[in-house]
Formats: sequence, structure tokens, C-alpha cells
Amino acid sequence: MAIHKSLSLAFLLFFLPFLSSSHATISSATAGLPEAEALLKWKASLSPAQALHSWSLPATNASTNTLSPCKWTGISCNSLESVTEISLPSAGLQGKLDNLSFPSFPNLLHLNLSGNTLTGTIPAHIGALYKLTSLNLSANSISGSIPLDIGNLVNLNELDLSTNHLDASIPSTLGNLSKLSILYLDQNRISASIPPQIGNLKDLVHLSLFQNNLTGPIPPALGNLRNLTELLLYRNQISGSIPPQFGNLMNLNILDLSNNILTGSIPSTLGNLTKLTVLFLIQNQISGSIPPELGNLMSLNKLALYGNNLTGPIPPALGNLRNLTELLLYRNQISGSIPPQFGNLMNLNILDLSNNILTGSIPSTLWNLTKLTVLLLIQNQISGSIPPELGNLMSLNKLALYRNNLTGPIPPALGNLRNLTELLLYRNQISGSIPPQFGNLMNLNILDLSNNILTGSIPSTLGNLTKLTVLFLIQNQISGSIPPELGNLMSLNKLALYGNNLTGPIPPALGNLRNLTKLLLYRNQISGSIPPQFGNLMNLNTLDLSNNILTGSIPSTLGNLTKLTVLFLIQNQISGSIPPELGNLMSLNELALYRNNLTGSIPSTLGNLTKLTVLGLIQNQISGSIPPELGNLMSLNILALYRNNLTGSIPPALGNLRNLTRLFLYRNQISGSIHPKFGNLMNLDNLDLSDNILTGSIPSTSGNLTKLTALFLFRNQISSSIPLELGNLMSLNMLALSLNSLTGPIPPVLGSIPPTLGKLTKLTVLSAIYCQLSASLAIFLSYARADLFKSSVLMATISLVRSQKASEIALA
Repeated sequence: MAIHKSLSLAFLLFFLPFLSSSHATISSATAGLPEAEALLKWKASLSPAQALHSWSLPATNASTNTLSPCKWTGISCNSLESVTEISLPSAGLQGKLDNLSFPSFPNLLHLNLSGNTLTGTIPAHIGALYKLTSLNLSANSISGSIPLDIGNLVNLNELDLSTNHLDASIPSTLGNLSKLSILYLDQNRISASIPPQIGNLKDLVHLSLFQNNLTGPIPPALGNLRNLTELLLYRNQISGSIPPQFGNLMNLNILDLSNNILTGSIPSTLGNLTKLTVLFLIQNQISGSIPPELGNLMSLNKLALYGNNLTGPIPPALGNLRNLTELLLYRNQISGSIPPQFGNLMNLNILDLSNNILTGSIPSTLWNLTKLTVLLLIQNQISGSIPPELGNLMSLNKLALYRNNLTGPIPPALGNLRNLTELLLYRNQISGSIPPQFGNLMNLNILDLSNNILTGSIPSTLGNLTKLTVLFLIQNQISGSIPPELGNLMSLNKLALYGNNLTGPIPPALGNLRNLTKLLLYRNQISGSIPPQFGNLMNLNTLDLSNNILTGSIPSTLGNLTKLTVLFLIQNQISGSIPPELGNLMSLNELALYRNNLTGSIPSTLGNLTKLTVLGLIQNQISGSIPPELGNLMSLNILALYRNNLTGSIPPALGNLRNLTRLFLYRNQISGSIHPKFGNLMNLDNLDLSDNILTGSIPSTSGNLTKLTALFLFRNQISSSIPLELGNLMSLNMLALSLNSLTGPIPPVLGSIPPTLGKLTKLTVLSAIYCQLSASLAIFLSYARADLFKSSVLMATISLVRSQKASEIALA
């Protein structure tokens, strides 16, 4: 019996390890099965995704060790094969979280489903993941509110719900997550105020709530977060002032409160944040002066306070910030002068003090800023001359000093700035000539010296600037001729030299500028003819050569400029006929050739210009009849052909121009009658057909023109009576029918001046001088005084002609 017991014990001891191993395998497989089933249930609710291809259980009767999900894509397990991590970032998942049973994962430590297309809400049962240390659902399309139950995840170190569609408020229960070091809720639609309980998160290092709809003040309790290195609250609707308690955030590297509606002043306590590298308070309503204590922030790289209501001077102490690379104070109301101490900011790349009320001169100490790439002092009241020391800023890309009170000459030393791409000095009082040394600025893209009092000639050396895209020398006193070397500027898009005293001819070499879109030479004293080479400027959309003394004819080659939208050749001495090739300019919106010596007829090809809104040919010597093809210009707003020698009748086709607001045909020799189709011009506000030899009657359809404010038909040979329908023109201010042959029977009381004119309460001028109207004028005038001119100053002269004798009556 003893021997039997000994054998049984030995047998048990021999097989015990195998039995234990088998039991552990069965236990772990059994533990993994509910987790696998929970994952598969969730997978079934999602759209098919390649990343989840491995998520499947084996067929029945398979070995128990294959029931675990631990080898599935994105799944990690512990030694007992219980799921500890689900990591499927950017896996193409589409669906909701509702069918993922979070309570089935008691050992889950990390959940990362970022960068997918998950929708729906965050389920409240996510609060069952008590061991979770990191939760990342960022960059999805999750909506709804953040569940209060997230406050149960007391072991959480990282919470990232950014870039979703979450709304409602931040739950105060997040204040329970005392181990949290990262909290990202940015780029959602979260509203209401920041809960003060966030101030309990003493381990927090990164707090990012930017680009939401947060309102209310910043809780002073955030000043308790002494481990915080990043605080990003920008692009919300946060109000109130910046808490002075922020001065306690001694480890802070980045503070960005931009694009809110913060008021009050900048607390001087921010000067305690000696580790701060970035301070952005952009576009708020912060007032008061810049505290000099900011000069203590010796680690600061970027300081941006622009778009506020800051006043007072710039503290000289900012000159201590020797690590500063960007200083942006523009769009405030800062006064005083630029501190010379700014010359100490040896690492500065960008300095923008624009749109303030700075006075004084530009300090010469800025020459020390040899790393400066951008210097913008735009729209201040800075005076004095430009210091030549700026010519030492060899790294400078952009120099903009426009809209100040700068005087004196442009320093030739600026020609040393060989990296300069933009030089903007316009709207000052700079005098002297343009330095020839500017020809050394080989990288220059934009040069604008407009609206100064520059004299002398345009230096031919500007022809070296082969990268130049914009050259504006507008409204100076520059004289001499346009140098032909400008024809070398093959990259030029815009050339504007108008408002100067330029003389001589236009160089044909400008025809080489094939990238030119705008050429503006108006208001000079340029002579000679328009170069035919302008026909090569195939990208030109605006050509204005007005107000010069150009002669010769319009070159037919201008018909090649098919991208042209504006062609102005106003007030020159151009002669010859209008070339029919202008009818090829199908993109043209405005064509103005008036006040020249043009002859010949209006080409019918102008009827092709269906985008034309303005056609002005006034004050020339154009003859012939108005081509009916102009009736095709359905976009036309203004048609001005007055003071020419036009003959023939007005084409009925002009009645098609339903967008026309002004029609001026006066002082020609146009004959025939006014066509009833003019009643279709419903948008017309000014119609002047005076000083012609029109006959026939005033069409009754004129009463349709209800927007008409001025109707001038005087000095024609129009007959018959005034149509009653003119009484419908309720917007009419001026009506001039004098010097015609208007007649009609005498009605019993009011004669042939219709009583309906009494409805024209906006009328200020009524002229019917030297017509052949018969009436009981006293009755009409008493009617007029009673009704016609209520609330208007009457300046009207009405004449009654009887038996060839004119009687003039003036009404005051």
C-alpha cells in the first residue's frame, strides 16, 4: 500500500508541470475570447477596411491557443494575452465607436484610433477603461459632447480629441485626471467657458484648446499649472483680461492667446516667464502700453502683439531680447519713436512696426541687424531721411517704408541690398532722383516709388532688373524720356509711370515685354505715335496712354491683344480712323478713345465686343451713321458718342441694350425719329439726344424709363405734343425739351402741357423754351407751385410762344 502511494505521488509530481501549462493556456485563451469577440463585433459595424483583414477567429475545433486576438493588426497584449493596446492610426476605418464594447478590455492601456473617418459620439462607457494611460481619437469626424465619464480615467497621461466636430462644453470632470500631462481638444466646436477645474491638473505639460468656440474669461486657476510648457488658446471667443497668475507658469515655452476678444492690459507678471520662447497675443482688444518687464524674457524668439489697441511708446527694454527672431507690433496705436536699442537685436529676422502712429526718424542703429530679412515700417508718421546705414542689411529681402513722412533723397547705399525682392517707398515726400545703383538689385521683384516728389530721369540701369515683375513710379515729377532699356525687363507684369513729366516717344522696345498685363503711361507729356510693336503684348489686359500728346493713328496690331479688358487712349492728338481690328478684342470691357482727332466711321466690328460695358468715342471728328451692330453689346452700361459728326438715324437696335444706364448722342447731326424701342431701356438713368436734327414725336414708350433722372432732347426738330406718359418718370430731376417744334391743341384748362407732369416731385429743371405750346400758363404754373416742386428748389424756365413772339417766364 505504501509502495502504491509512493508511485501515485511520483506520477503526480512528474505530470504536474504539464497540467499547469495546459491550464494556463486554456485560461489565457478563455480570457482572450471575449476581447476577440468584442473586436469582431466592432469590425462588423465598420465599413470594410484592409487594415482589419487579419481580424478573424479560426474555424471550430481549432486549437485553443488560436482564439487570442494578440497577433491581429494593431493589437498588443500582456503576458496573459489580454489586450493592452489598440493602435490603428490612419487605418482607413469608417464607422462609429458605439459598437466597441469598452468594458470588455479591462487591461487596456493605450487606445489610438487617430486619423480615421470615425463618426458618431464618444460612448459614455469609455469611462470603464480604468487602466487607460493614453487615449487618442484625433483627426476623425466625431461629434457630440465629451462624456462626463472620461473623468473616471484617473490613470490617463495623454488625452487627444483634437480635430473632430465635438461640441458642448469641456466637462469639469476632466479636473479629476490628476496624472494628465497632455490635453489636446483643439480644432473642434467646443463652446462655453474653460472650467476652472483644469487648474487641478498639476502634471499638465501641454494644454491645447485652440480653434474652438470657447467663451468667457480665462480661469486664474490655470496659473497653478506650474509644469506647463505650452498653452494654446488661440482662435476662440475668450473675453476678459489675461490673468496676472500666468506669471507663475515658470516652465512655459509657448503662450498663444491670439484671435480672441481679450481686453485689459498685458500683465507685467509675464516678465517672470524666463523660459518663454514664443509669446503671441495677436488680434485681440488688448489696450494699455507694452510692459517694460517683457524685456526680461531673455529666451524669447518670437513676440507678436499685432492687431490690438496698444498705446504708448515701445519700451527700450525690448532691446534686451537678443534671441528674438521676430518682432511684430503692427496694427496698434503705438506712439513715440523707434528705440535705438533695437540695434541690439542681432538675431532679428523680421521687424514689423507698421500701422501705428510712430514718429521721429528711423534709427541708424538698425544697421546692426545683419540677419534682418524683412523690415516693415508702413503707415506711420515717421519723418526724416532714410538712413544710408540700411544699406548694410545684406540679408534683407523686403523693405517697406511707405505711407510715412520721409523726406530727403533715396540713399544710393540701398543699391547694396542684393537679396532684396521688394522695395516699397511710396506715399512719402522723398525727393531727389532715383539712384542708378538700383540697377544692382538683381533679385528685385517689386519696386514702388510712387507718390513722392522724385525728379530727374528714370535710370537706364533699371533695365538690369531682369526679375522685376512690378515697376511703379506713379505721380512724381520724373522727367526725361522712358529708357529703351526697360524693354529688357522680360519678367515684368505691371509697368505704371503715370502722373509724371515724361517726354519723348514711347520706346518700341516695350513691345518685348510679353508678360506685361498692365501698361499705364497716362498723364505725362509723351509724344510720337503708339508703337505697332505693342501688338506683341499678348498678355496685356490694361493699356492706358491717356492725357499725353500722342499723334499718328491707332495701330491695327492692337487687334492682337485678345486678353485686353481696358483700352484708354483719351485726350491725345491721335488721328486717322478707328481700326476695324479692334473688333477682335473679345475680352474688352472698356473702350475710351475720346478727345482725339479721330475721323472716319465707327467700325461695325465693334459690335463683336459683347463684354463691353463702356464705349466712349466722344469729342472726335467721327462721321457716318451709328452702326446697328452696336445693338449686340448687351453688357453695355455707357454709350457716349457725343460731339462728333455722326449722321443718319439712331438704329432701333440700340433698344436692345437693356443694361444701358447712360446714352449720350448729343451734338451730332443725327436725323430721323426716336424709335419707340427706346422704351425697352429700363435701366437708363440719363438720356441726352440734344443738339441734333431729330424729327418726329417723343415716343410714348419713354414713359417706361422709370429710372430716368435726366432727359435732354433740346435743340432738335421734334414735333407733336408732349406725351402724357412722361408723367410716369418719377425719378426725373431734369427735363429739357426746349428749342423744338412741340405743338398740340389747347385743352380746355391745362393746354398741351400734361397735368401728369405734376407727379414729377423730384424735378428740379424743366425747360420748354422756344416751343410752340399753347396753354393757359398761369393755371399750369399755379398747379406746378402746388404739386410739381414740393421739397425741391425750382430752377425752371418755361416759354410760351404765340404768333412768333417768345415770352419767357422765370420761376424762382
